[in-house]
Amino acid sequence: MGRYLWMLAIRRGLMGGSRPWMTILGVVAVLRLIRRISGSEPETVCCEKLKPGQALIVTHHRRQRRGDELR
Repeated sequence: MGRYLWMLAIRRGLMGGSRPWMTILGVVAVLRLIRRISGSEPETVCCEKLKPGQALIVTHHRRQRRGDELR
């Protein structure tokens, strides 16, 4: 959705001259900048080379919030 909104705002705001879409473009640009500065990019946890015949299992665990118990 973010990428679609970004492209639509560029097309209608910058190229089309629509003031509301220019505002949306500005808001989306600021949000993207905050995300980049805050470091919410994916973090590389492990980086290893596999030898022939080795396997890698990828799992994802929910982050535990305060007060929540993992089930």
